[in-house]
Amino acid sequence: MQSLIAIIALAGSIASANIPAAPKWQSDYRQAGLLAVEAKKPLAVFIGSGVSGWEKVSKDGNFDPKVYELLKDKYVCLYIDTDTAAGQKLAKDFAVEGKGLIISDKFGKTQAFHHSGDLSNVVLAKAITRYSDASLVVTGTESVYHVDPTTYRPVVQYQSSCPSCPNYVPSFSSCPNGNCGR
Repeated sequence: MQSLIAIIALAGSIASANIPAAPKWQSDYRQAGLLAVEAKKPLAVFIGSGVSGWEKVSKDGNFDPKVYELLKDKYVCLYIDTDTAAGQKLAKDFAVEGKGLIISDKFGKTQAFHHSGDLSNVVLAKAITRYSDASLVVTGTESVYHVDPTTYRPVVQYQSSCPSCPNYVPSFSSCPNGNCGR
């Protein structure tokens, strides 16, 4: 009997070892922004609805384990639940309908990535990996509009985050070159 209990306990520990540790999810936008700036980490803002709504940003229904590891180690993660009035307002302020992902730079000054809707795990992993690079200098916002059906690659639009520049996209706080007067 004791050996059966030991086998069950061992099987449970092996199975749980394969489950990636989830990041610590923040729920207050202001507090998450302060934590990100203090830690010099990008802020990953996941917008969705309900319990574990951040996973609904993935078309596949859950994240690749590598994404969980990067989020846990390299980001401050915020979940905005659109089932709440405050969540609906923040989603509207971010111009996200339903679900989406916004990533800041590590200084909390520039919006590095913006997407309204869900993303494949491949595109999601690429964005999370790209903006986890501490040496990356962000000067504008990258947005995924759709996936090209002939190449299965994301069609990306890159826009400056400086209001005095063409194609300005509102960012987290100010222009990267400091000349915008914001």
